[in-house]
Amino acid sequence: MVRLVMILLGVDYLRTRWRSLRIVGCISFLLGVFVFIDALDSALYFPITPFVSLLLLEGLATLAVAWTGMGGQRTLRYVKGIAFTTAAALILIGHEHGNFILSMIFGTLFFADGLLQIVAAKVVRFRTWRLAMIGGAVEIALAIFFYQPYPTHYVGTVPYCVGLGLIFGGWNMILLSARVRRLASNPAVAAGDSAAE
Repeated sequence: MVRLVMILLGVDYLRTRWRSLRIVGCISFLLGVFVFIDALDSALYFPITPFVSLLLLEGLATLAVAWTGMGGQRTLRYVKGIAFTTAAALILIGHEHGNFILSMIFGTLFFADGLLQIVAAKVVRFRTWRLAMIGGAVEIALAIFFYQPYPTHYVGTVPYCVGLGLIFGGWNMILLSARVRRLASNPAVAAGDSAAE
């Protein structure tokens, strides 16, 4: 994701705005922590409905244009549209069975992603493989947190996910701001140019 942002916006553009990136990242991180902690007692003060409405709109819009894709792109659009629309519908219904299903879905996704990250880090052994393994272990711990009903009996599933999304998004923005502040040129483009040669 970081490489894609660097290619699309350019290092020069991001370098002049690294402070803004860091501030937005910190705000997102702190807001995510607040939403996550707020959900622990089952009494939610953060408005979730606007987020869910955007999720539903994105799912419906993706389904509306999915037929325009080709091959695998079309399939991915249908999967994304159905997943977003189903998740938003389950959230808006708000029934305990919907919360349970969402907890199982999110828990399984975190578990699979964490397991794949650990296996990839163990097999490939890239430069930061130990950090990747720690990240995978954190994702598996989050999966276990989603699977078990304590402390909110699955009622806090949606705010947990919103909070975690804000936390991870903010953390990535903070890392991106630190990275572009140090760079003199765009390594994503430079790597592509050297591979072409």
